[in-house]
Amino acid sequence: MLIVVYVIAVLQSLVILGFMALVAQRLILKYWQSYTKSRENQFLPFILNLHETFQNITPLQQRLRPFDRGLIEGLLLQQAAEIKGQERATMAMVFEQLGYVAREKKSLQSRWWWRRRDAVIKLGVMQSEQAVSALTEAIQDPTEVVRLAAVRAVGQLKSSQSIAPLFDVLEHNENWARGRVLEVLVSLGDVLKDEVLLRLSSSAKPHVTLLLVQLCGLLRWIEAIPLLLPLLSNPNVEIRMATVRAIGSMGDATAAAHLIPALQDKHWEVRAQAAISLGLLQNSRALKPLAKSLTDKNWGVRYNAAKALYQLGEQGISELHGIVSSESKTASDIAAQALAEGKLGL
Repeated sequence: MLIVVYVIAVLQSLVILGFMALVAQRLILKYWQSYTKSRENQFLPFILNLHETFQNITPLQQRLRPFDRGLIEGLLLQQAAEIKGQERATMAMVFEQLGYVAREKKSLQSRWWWRRRDAVIKLGVMQSEQAVSALTEAIQDPTEVVRLAAVRAVGQLKSSQSIAPLFDVLEHNENWARGRVLEVLVSLGDVLKDEVLLRLSSSAKPHVTLLLVQLCGLLRWIEAIPLLLPLLSNPNVEIRMATVRAIGSMGDATAAAHLIPALQDKHWEVRAQAAISLGLLQNSRALKPLAKSLTDKNWGVRYNAAKALYQLGEQGISELHGIVSSESKTASDIAAQALAEGKLGL
């Protein structure tokens, strides 16, 4: 009986202690939130006016309490993310003068990958030229999430000094999740254009050429078409496919003439993609070549060619109707399918 009473007493004590700990935690958290809010309110007026006068950094350097530097950095990063142009350059100088760039560069040497990732992200927002070499090295980090963050950060610097080293690193490292790298690069947009076009005709490594071609297609840089045309005969089938897809995505109907020979490529994947691209470009010059592809030995090529003919409008639809009554059952069946799907809006 005494043991039961003892156990109950212990459990009650534990419950009371747990409750007191919870209350204390909430009180401490409430105090901390109030304290940090008051400190932020003290620094915020100076931070909001930094783009007008660089001299306002003095109050951000003197008589700082513990944790103030972290609060100031967070406020500066929020402000930097919202401004552009010359004001952005001023903010980069602020980060440099206050020592935050040096601090985050040092954090890139951390043994913890999440600390390195956070440092890379912050340096990207700071956009300081002093961080170019450090971020370029971070692109070779052993942890992929850090590498991808570094690619994005380098692009955010938006300078030739940062973009060229970025592609140098990509060229010498094939161990990338290409789809994820491509996604990050596409998000950087036209800042990459000059470097991509410069390298497009000179890169000798297939994985780099493929990446450059895909970028041109996804960002629809029509200026790249003359540089892409020689790649239609590249020995690498993936590059040929990507080139056909990229040209088709750009919407320049005059480029259709260059894609028609791809309907005779020895690999069906290229032929199938060529049919899709010709349908997108909607050039009547592709009418007869596409009709001929309805007898291709590969069903995927035949199907894409029939769909492309339907996309050519009245002429293409008329061609499909004529093929339905032809002697070739292979072509007739796929033409009938394309017409039926077209009527249904499929």
